Amino acid sequence: MKKITFLYLFTSFISFAQWNQLGADIDGLVANEQSGTSNDLNADGTVLIVGAPRAMDNGIMTGKARVYEWNGTNWTQRGDDLIGSNQGDVFGEAVSISSDGNTIAVGAPGFLNTSYLSPTGPTGYTRIFEWNGTSWIQKGTDINGEAPNDVAGSSISLTANGNRIAIGASSNDGVNGSSSGHCRIYEWNGSAWNQLGSDIDGEAANDFSGSVSINATGTIVAIGASGNDAGGTNTGQVRVYEWNGSSWIQKGTDIDSDNTNASFGYTISLDTSGNTFIAGGYSFVNGALGFVKVFSWDGTDWVQKGETILGTTGSDFFGTAVGISQDGSVITASSLTLVNGYVRVFKFIGSSWIQQGADILGETNGDQFGRSLSLSANGSILAAGTPFNDGNGTSAGHVRVFENTTLSTSNFENSTISFYPNPTNNIVNFSSPETIEIISLYNLLGQEVLSKEINSNEFKLDISSQPSGTYIAKINSKGKSQSIKLIKL
Repeated sequence: MKKITFLYLFTSFISFAQWNQLGADIDGLVANEQSGTSNDLNADGTVLIVGAPRAMDNGIMTGKARVYEWNGTNWTQRGDDLIGSNQGDVFGEAVSISSDGNTIAVGAPGFLNTSYLSPTGPTGYTRIFEWNGTSWIQKGTDINGEAPNDVAGSSISLTANGNRIAIGASSNDGVNGSSSGHCRIYEWNGSAWNQLGSDIDGEAANDFSGSVSINATGTIVAIGASGNDAGGTNTGQVRVYEWNGSSWIQKGTDIDSDNTNASFGYTISLDTSGNTFIAGGYSFVNGALGFVKVFSWDGTDWVQKGETILGTTGSDFFGTAVGISQDGSVITASSLTLVNGYVRVFKFIGSSWIQQGADILGETNGDQFGRSLSLSANGSILAAGTPFNDGNGTSAGHVRVFENTTLSTSNFENSTISFYPNPTNNIVNFSSPETIEIISLYNLLGQEVLSKEINSNEFKLDISSQPSGTYIAKINSKGKSQSIKLIKL
């Protein structure tokens, strides 16, 4: 038999421990504020911003945002409520947070403002705040939309240091027609927010281009246009742009869906580098099944990474919200399903997206569990918003935070391992420059089916007693771990 050796650089690992709730529910404070419509976690998953866009202030529905911090046992509010200015601002419809959790942005697209449909209706605005150790202080003035009824601030995305922000205005009429939409990027110069480059306009009328995500350094931005018709009616589209020092230049070709009414690009999220992104299409011709796709930059263009991930049944609306880890290896997507709603997390192993743990289920029918999602940088902490939960009053909403500690990054530095054959009928041969202490084998339900103490650089793993299928071998050495996909014939 021909010997085929697989070499793996030891990077991050995964395993299949279940998702456990971290702390109690973070409930909206009163009925109807729909807390959890938006949320965002900082890099280490210890600071969380939550939007409650229908919250009242002195009898006026301005909307609010709140920031919470993990104290080791529970989530406690950090600073006072952040409050919108006017009736119907829906302040908190979108939120974003910097890596350290000390800069936050809150979008107020204003689409419930009573003057929204008038020629002088609200443009929408975004506010940025900075933590001074005791309070949230506004950083610069409001960043307003361009024209009435733009709904600017319906999607926002901060860079890692919080000094650049992408703001989507999906109903802007721009140069390409009514509701073609656009994205603007702003940079903090030390005293004010200044636009960086020109508007990035949608391709055509009714594209609703304006779902945005910016990379850590603020040099790459991905923009979804859920109403784009390039591949058919409302198929949707994603475009990616890169900053060249003076303007935003499209990076690669358009990424068009070919599913009618898919609304691809309705949600989008970039990894830290800006070279991998996930985008959702929450509906298409097969009912409202929904799907997500991941794309990576190959040096020339965008190529799909792994398979398309579909919802389970019609009316799932899978892909309504999405998230991605800093290295693009862990993704999450939600379904608003007419039942409880669910969230799924996947890890890229070999050439496939493998689900991590069981579905995370919502609490009650109609809650819209997973309406908003965010991941910590390493993908081990997940926040899911549920705006119509009634736990603290009708549609008070809440956010739940979950943790899967075995998804956190743990590296074998500068080391490789070889293993063969794969697929196999029985024996897999392993060789590593480092001493392997323990190897454990898991099935795709996350169940450990085999564990063996090794304490050697070379060893043979006998899986002849296991049923045919796909397994994950988790290898441990000196507190570091790596997982490898094995196929038993």
